[in-house]
Amino acid sequence: MQKIKKEMGIGALLIIACLLLINLASAFAISSPYWKDYPLKLMPGDSRDVQFVIVNQAGDSDLKVRVNILEGNDSIKITDSSNIYDAKLGTKTPVNFLVNVPQDAKIGDSYEIKLEFTTLVQSQSGNFGISNSIGKSFPLIIGEEASAVVEPIAPAKTGSNIWIYILIAIAILIVVIITISKAKKRK
Repeated sequence: MQKIKKEMGIGALLIIACLLLINLASAFAISSPYWKDYPLKLMPGDSRDVQFVIVNQAGDSDLKVRVNILEGNDSIKITDSSNIYDAKLGTKTPVNFLVNVPQDAKIGDSYEIKLEFTTLVQSQSGNFGISNSIGKSFPLIIGEEASAVVEPIAPAKTGSNIWIYILIAIAILIVVIITISKAKKRK
């Protein structure tokens, strides 16, 4: 009987720990004007202002998000004063870029632009958080004029936090099932 109480206590502690970890996860999304099936098209020598949007409406706190250009550094630059953004809870934070196509670019060429949006976890004594990254990429095609029509914004994609919640729920379910089955076997 003592062993059953100990196992149930451990199971309860694991469940409580998992529930506490859920609150430390942040959720955000990125809305973008270009994606794989909707590339940016520019002529040689052209430039274009492009804006992505950090959407912080599903989390439970303000976030700091760092933006990195992973591919296409010679074609795209961040025009804001910093690559770290304060994404307040319930807001949409713009991230401004300038895309430049060199004058000597060849018509028909295509370049992949890859961006990464990563939450910065602020560590306080005894607390930790889960960092989350969202990658965005789109092709830059040389040789076609950009349309003057306002382009659609890609649907916002959330980060991988849903997988964290699913894994925690599965872990809790496994602990409960094991604890109950062991308790029944001993009776």
